[in-house]
Amino acid sequence: IDLYEWQGRLQHEVFVEDAMKAKQWSESPWELRLGNGRRVLGDLWGRAHEVWHRLLSAVEDKTHAEEHGPSIIVTHRSFSEALLSVALGLPEQAFRHFRLNNCEAVEVWFKDPQDSSKGGFGEILWRRRYPKEGPWHTAKQEREVLQNTPPQPLGVLEKLRAAGLEKK
Repeated sequence: IDLYEWQGRLQHEVFVEDAMKAKQWSESPWELRLGNGRRVLGDLWGRAHEVWHRLLSAVEDKTHAEEHGPSIIVTHRSFSEALLSVALGLPEQAFRHFRLNNCEAVEVWFKDPQDSSKGGFGEILWRRRYPKEGPWHTAKQEREVLQNTPPQPLGVLEKLRAAGLEKK
């Protein structure tokens, strides 16, 4: 994730010096604009869409799939969450919905890959694989959870206030 002018700075510095944008990052990150007005999550979701479409092209290529078998993607947590959201057709508001951990592995599976009524790849399922295996989830289930669960703020501002670090 590209945080533009926040790159390389300590979190508490950013939250003290730029409290309004930090509050937005905590509560509604899909609205945050940095780097001369760029939508931080818009850029992240754009990159995730690009990678997802490249992966779908590889799946469509039967020769590639037969020669190479399953694929593994290793990436940072934020991009993993964005890529999983894009794969399931979820909006930017799904950012932080999955709460993946560093080094966590997830599996994505194309159920009924020949079913062209669902975009040619059938239903897409996902589950956590490492460090603990979890149950399969559908895009429909994730959309329902997302619609019925308000976004959870990070709570960093409250921690700064408690520590007396908030800018007066």
